[in-house]
Amino acid sequence: MSMRGRSRSTAVDRAGRADQHDDSGLLGQIELHLTARAANRIEADEALEPAVRELQDALGPAVYSTDGRPLEVVLATCCASAS
Repeated sequence: MSMRGRSRSTAVDRAGRADQHDDSGLLGQIELHLTARAANRIEADEALEPAVRELQDALGPAVYSTDGRPLEVVLATCCASAS
């Protein structure tokens, strides 16, 4: 799903509707990549922070990474810290 050119509220509306479908027999992964144009990386990260928070609130525990780490790395990190 490309969020480019869409407002934050449109992205959250779409994300919020994701849990209204009965896809209990289907498993999968969706990656959302948010981008911003700014003078530097710090300004871009600051501009994206509200959208990231909004999506995290809408998607809840389904979000496992906001820094680009794949699921395998997140799980390995969790397992390592649990032992």
